[in-house]
Amino acid sequence: MNRLSSLAVLLSFLALGCDPAANSNSHGQPLAKVSGQLTAGESPPTDPSALRVSLNWIDFGGFKDPVAIIPHELQMEGSFPSDYSFDIYEPPPESVMESIPLSSLCPAGDPNTNVRLAFGAVAFYVDLNGNGVLDSIPQGGTPIDLVAGASFYASSFKTADDRQHYLPNLQQKLVIYSPDVVAGSCIPQGFSLLSLGGRNFDSDLSSLDVELSATGRANVVVCAEAYGVSIPQYPCGIWSGPNGLWVDTSVQTQNGALTSFQTRIYDGAALITDASVDLSGEALTPVSGSFVRLSGGPPLMVAGMNQILHATLGDSRTLTQTIAYLPRVTLVNPNNGVFPFNGSGDIAWTSAGSSVQYSLSAYSDTDYYLAFSENQLLTSGKVLPTALGEMTLELGMFTRYVTAPSSFVQFESSEFFTLNVE
Repeated sequence: MNRLSSLAVLLSFLALGCDPAANSNSHGQPLAKVSGQLTAGESPPTDPSALRVSLNWIDFGGFKDPVAIIPHELQMEGSFPSDYSFDIYEPPPESVMESIPLSSLCPAGDPNTNVRLAFGAVAFYVDLNGNGVLDSIPQGGTPIDLVAGASFYASSFKTADDRQHYLPNLQQKLVIYSPDVVAGSCIPQGFSLLSLGGRNFDSDLSSLDVELSATGRANVVVCAEAYGVSIPQYPCGIWSGPNGLWVDTSVQTQNGALTSFQTRIYDGAALITDASVDLSGEALTPVSGSFVRLSGGPPLMVAGMNQILHATLGDSRTLTQTIAYLPRVTLVNPNNGVFPFNGSGDIAWTSAGSSVQYSLSAYSDTDYYLAFSENQLLTSGKVLPTALGEMTLELGMFTRYVTAPSSFVQFESSEFFTLNVE
């Protein structure tokens, strides 16, 4: 139900690993030093001395599933919960290097020139199984260690509102490694910090502040399911949402016509299946944990029009929720159905409302293409197709309606556009 594109934000992947007991003198001269401050967030760890620091690299496999998380053990110095620093003595392995068009990262970059990069993130964790490393979570797995804080959070937090509510001090920074000197590149050679909000590369790695919490939400940074093409509703079973009753509603449209409507009801992280549900008086059909409107009949959802979702649960609790269908969006660029293969890759669309986050996916019958936005609240992004021919552009929209301190509606809608790459 929550199909966010893996690279809706290109710079939206990473993970971690590290050993504070290592002796820096045994490694020679460091290649880089990372430092910053640790601050206490929601339910901070009770024993900061048990924390270890880790830097992991993500092998995206050419931006397709499966994704491998490569731990890289590092030394750490400093005190908790205040200043910290650690040295990096080795570059990331060649297997995690990605070749990316320079123009997708540098505004003045040549679209025909690629730059090699590795993406990583810093995490502070408790080694629960005592094996000396931060264990990544494989597809279908659940958390092994406890990540107390990280410099980056993946798609478990679906909106900027979610991240602001649960992690108000999160900076969203990645550690970047570029081995090459590329003409016209805005990316420093060697190690740098990438700030996702402004897409700025900084060779000064001394400002990586991390907020600590023992809630377990930060485990998503080492969850392989949080990266790739198809992302589950809660990667690796990590819950980042509210307590109490809430609904997750998904609507898809094709050229403005409603093609599907389905909703799920949750009590915290638990899916509710024992319920009778109707939308403005029309009964919805239970299908595999969802309540759906089967095809046929006049459209209930009209752009900008409110509908009332009513549910009676098996334990007699009731839930009534207003569902507001997001307005349609249209493409501003390109507006003629043609997408230049060697162009800038720019995509732009009209706004669907004030509280919307957007995701961008692009694919053909045989491949997924690199698609991302600098900021998921903006109505623009880039798509970098790798082949000529027909391309499907999927523009996802997401918003949240807060109805009580512990209950809200998550609402998704998708518009599909067919473009000819030539």
